[in-house]
Amino acid sequence: MTLTAPQGPALSNRSGLRTATLCALYLAQGVPYGFVLVTLVAHLASQGLETAAVAEIMAFTTLPWVLKFLWGPVIDRFTWPSLGRRRPWIILAEAMMALTLLAMLAIDDLAENVHLLAWMVFLHNCFNALQDVAVDALAVDLLDDEERGKVNGYMWAAKWVGLGIGGAGTGFVLAAVGLKGTLVLQVVLLLLIMLFPLLIRERPGERLFPWSPGGGTEEVQAEETQSTSGLVRDLGRAFSLRSTRIGALLMVLVQTAAGVAGVVAPGLFVQELGWTTEEYSAVAGGYGVLLAIGGALLGGFLLAHFGRLQIMAVATAMASLILIGFGLLSEQWDNRTIGTIYLVALPTCTSLLQVVIFAVCMDISWPRVAASQFTAYMAMLNLSTVMGNWLAPGLSDALATDTLFIIIGSANLCLILLLPLIDLSQTRRVLGEEEGDAEVADATPTQEERPSAS
Repeated sequence: MTLTAPQGPALSNRSGLRTATLCALYLAQGVPYGFVLVTLVAHLASQGLETAAVAEIMAFTTLPWVLKFLWGPVIDRFTWPSLGRRRPWIILAEAMMALTLLAMLAIDDLAENVHLLAWMVFLHNCFNALQDVAVDALAVDLLDDEERGKVNGYMWAAKWVGLGIGGAGTGFVLAAVGLKGTLVLQVVLLLLIMLFPLLIRERPGERLFPWSPGGGTEEVQAEETQSTSGLVRDLGRAFSLRSTRIGALLMVLVQTAAGVAGVVAPGLFVQELGWTTEEYSAVAGGYGVLLAIGGALLGGFLLAHFGRLQIMAVATAMASLILIGFGLLSEQWDNRTIGTIYLVALPTCTSLLQVVIFAVCMDISWPRVAASQFTAYMAMLNLSTVMGNWLAPGLSDALATDTLFIIIGSANLCLILLLPLIDLSQTRRVLGEEEGDAEVADATPTQEERPSAS
């Protein structure tokens, strides 16, 4: 039931529109992210930028995603129900993403102003991370249990499409119209995608704009906003279990190897192996992204037929063996086929792994604080990448490049040992599904299932 009934589509009652909107918003995240991590760093590497400077830019790109757990409680705590619980935050984030890209146009020579560029990239990704948290919260609010796995696969595939546009696509655009033209085109694309949340309500009865008729649904308006102290207390309880703590440790480590490899690869391929920026962007941001999209869709399919932890173990093993194998084949690095296989195989496995990670983190999140807890896991996941980014220069100086790939691949393979320690049903079994269930679960936990004994 709604307070008023403005006409127009709404996400809550149209599955196809809901999926299309979520995918479009994930695509908007991927375009500028792929541009920085593929095209921009390759462009700057071709101008002689050192590995440490590339690492700084990549780390500043990822750091806001580590800190995005700070956005979760803010989005949960402060809402504008008459416009939708998540929609105002999404619109704000999209607008600021476009504005910060426009601000980069004021930097005359990016290669000569690396520190300023890094901070601009950091600011842009703060709003990109805000958009991501708000979109994930929207998905948690609106997606049915049976469609989460499938739609997660679609969303992650859409992000890889955005990474492809931002990587390979902007690589060709950069060669044709220059860096500033590439930034302007990204702004136009972001503004077009912003039309989805701008013109579509979350639920029937909500206002489209502040001055529009409507007042939000009675269901949303009747919900009490949880206090900040209560939210923090419940998050502490959610992370008191063995499975949630092991899951957190896994998130902090699982992308470290990829973070190291991501920093080392542009310099290796462009500076040492003689690839042009366009060639590197075409493979890493083109073919690699196409197969990564397939990996995401495959992950969604596998989740419907096999166990999450089993799929995660296989994907982690495959990514590790790719890193190790690439290091062992260092004498063949001049063969473009070897480099191409590496650049397309690693993101394919990483993409499949990401979809499974999303499902695992949703499983071990407590529904009562699911949005904030899931955001915390995603922040830890990005911390893993930042750790790899920061470790890369030191490892690159201390080790031969082939040895580096073998070591990080071997370390990544050891993470499989953590998976048997995770019980995907422990959170809901111990804490309950919802608030009322939690009270019952708290009253009579078994000794085996007490959080303190985990």
